Amino acid sequence: MVHTHWFRVIVCLLVLFSLQGLRTCDRTVGPASEEGACPAASLYWMQRKNVRERRLSRYDFLIKKYADRIDMDWRLLAAIVYHESKFDEQATSPVGAKGLMQLRDITALHFDMPEADLYDPETNMMLGTMLLEELFAKFRKEGVADEDILRFSLASYNVGGGALARRRAEADSLGMDSNDWAAVATIFDREDHSTPAYIDAVESTYARYCQRY
Repeated sequence: MVHTHWFRVIVCLLVLFSLQGLRTCDRTVGPASEEGACPAASLYWMQRKNVRERRLSRYDFLIKKYADRIDMDWRLLAAIVYHESKFDEQATSPVGAKGLMQLRDITALHFDMPEADLYDPETNMMLGTMLLEELFAKFRKEGVADEDILRFSLASYNVGGGALARRRAEADSLGMDSNDWAAVATIFDREDHSTPAYIDAVESTYARYCQRY
C-alpha cells in the first residue's frame, strides 16, 4: 500500500510539471507553429533579429523622410550620406563641412538659415536634400540628360558649383559636350580623379544597397 501511495504522488507531480510547461509555452510571444508555440517563438525572435540587422543606420527614418520629400530612392540618399560622413552626425571635414551630409555654413546661409545647427541630424538632412533638389532642377533646366543629372548634381555637391563650371567650360572649349558627364569626367581626371571616384563610389554603394534592401 505504501508503494502504491508514493507511486500516485509521483504521477501527480509529473502531471503538474507537464501542465506548467504547457502554460509556459502558451505565454511565448509569436505565432504558433505546427510543432507548438515555443518553437514558433524562437523563429519569431530570429525574424526580428534579421530585421534589425537589415537597418543601414540609426538615421534610416530621417533618410526615408527626406528622400520622400524630393522623390528620391532612400537607398540612394543613404549611399550619399554614407560617403559623406559614414552616418556620423558629428563628422567635420578639414574645410569645415559638418554633419551627416557634410554641409558648410554657406549652405545654411544660402537657404536663409544662418543660425542653423548643422550638427543636428534633422536640420542637416533637411538642408542637404534641399540642396540636392535645387541641383537636380538646375541641371534638368540646362538640358542635361536624365541619366547624367544625378552625376552632375553629385559633382557640384562634392567639389562646388564654380569648380564644376570651370571643367564644363574647358570641355566646351575642346569641342566636347559639356552636358555629357563622361566628357566632363575626362577633364576632372586630368587634374583630380577624386570627384569622378566619389560619384562612382556612390553609385556602387547604391547598387549594393538595392541588392540588400
